Amino acid sequence: MTYVFEAKFEGLVQDSKCPTSFCDWLGKQKLLDIESFGSAAASEILLKTDVTDVAKSDGVDFKNIGESSTVSTLWRACRRALPEGAQAAAVRGAMPDPASCLSEGTEKGIKEKWSKRHSWIVSDSLLLIRPLQAKLHKELTSVPPNMGVYAMEQLRTMACLETKTATLLQIEPGEAVKGVEIAADSVAGHWQVYIRVRAFFFTCAYVCVADPSMFDLQTANAASEKVLSFLQHTYSVRYPPVSFFVLAWTQTCHRISEALRIRDNPKLKSIVLDGSLWESHWTSYIPTQNGSGGSKGQADTSP
Repeated sequence: MTYVFEAKFEGLVQDSKCPTSFCDWLGKQKLLDIESFGSAAASEILLKTDVTDVAKSDGVDFKNIGESSTVSTLWRACRRALPEGAQAAAVRGAMPDPASCLSEGTEKGIKEKWSKRHSWIVSDSLLLIRPLQAKLHKELTSVPPNMGVYAMEQLRTMACLETKTATLLQIEPGEAVKGVEIAADSVAGHWQVYIRVRAFFFTCAYVCVADPSMFDLQTANAASEKVLSFLQHTYSVRYPPVSFFVLAWTQTCHRISEALRIRDNPKLKSIVLDGSLWESHWTSYIPTQNGSGGSKGQADTSP
């Protein structure tokens, strides 16, 4: 054993009867005191995703439910032992960094330009969450412009406040362990595909309002309607599974990102309007004889 627990924390670990493999994992992750482990999850609901599942993926073996519950017992004991100020800091540490959002001045400027150009206020259901707005703004207004590949599960709208989130432990050499919030989400149905993709295109138009030649509202609306028509198309009187469209979006986002990287004087507007670049990914579904799957899709999961 190469790790040394803080004395009070070691007492809590022993009282909780955590398995030896989990104790070793705590040492490996440098979670050696009450504050570090109490800050590992913002709530008991997130504890499974933030800690228990991460430990399992790292080789920790819980033989039964009782052993798994010892993690919750230890976490609750640590939270009770934290002073009030430290508890608040632990919750804040698992939340998104305000620096990852648009600055107040930038956000105000975008809203004013949007209102002046379009004379209406864009609703929360048409915009992605603030950290994604900031990322897209930074990428699309940089010189030269670029864009990352965003999984559909990441595309959460401002209106979806009830969407579950999870905090993963981020471990970097020479730095303390910190929590990074991610979306712990799944795409529930075809309508969700449309809502998320529409929000992506409208957010691009929103953050590019100062430069409509990069991307504009008309292009966002046209692309969204096109995706909706793909979602409504049937094959052998059946709709493709959601997994097919999730894959189609990933391929589309990758092609758009690649085009922005390699084209001269790239504009997101011209790339999206170039249907030959990405539309085939949404229309290449080939159903099996019984209609349960296809060559580029899988059977849908149970509702």
